[in-house]
Amino acid sequence: MPRRSLVNNPVDRWIEEKAARAIFPEQTATTLFQLREKWPADTPPLRSFVESFPMGEAALLHLFSVSSICATRAVNAPEMLIWLANTCQSGRGYGHMLADLRELNHGDIAQNNFEILRRWKGREMTRIALREVAEIASIEETTEGL
Repeated sequence: MPRRSLVNNPVDRWIEEKAARAIFPEQTATTLFQLREKWPADTPPLRSFVESFPMGEAALLHLFSVSSICATRAVNAPEMLIWLANTCQSGRGYGHMLADLRELNHGDIAQNNFEILRRWKGREMTRIALREVAEIASIEETTEGL
């Protein structure tokens, strides 16, 4: 018999249902609950965003389940998920990556102890990981991206 949720909030129920299907349900649920708290108000609701994610919600939730590092990056910078939705469908070469770094960098790259470079690297590594777990990138493409 399926487990009945004791939660009355529809968003919390949705999170429980999605997490229950994950390889590591607790990590997935924790990530979604934390994202819900930090989700930018000027974007579509988290549930809508996840359900309409370009690579499919399964790929995004699988990433949260198997990579605590990527899940933490998403929670710490939810706007990165919006960026991912716009960049995850295709591979990116050096030129695209350099343009993104320049867009993030409004001054000296060494400023603030290389924080911008770390943020850029984290976004790119998360994008590469997402494409890998979604099985849309070849091993050659993943290796080149890394």
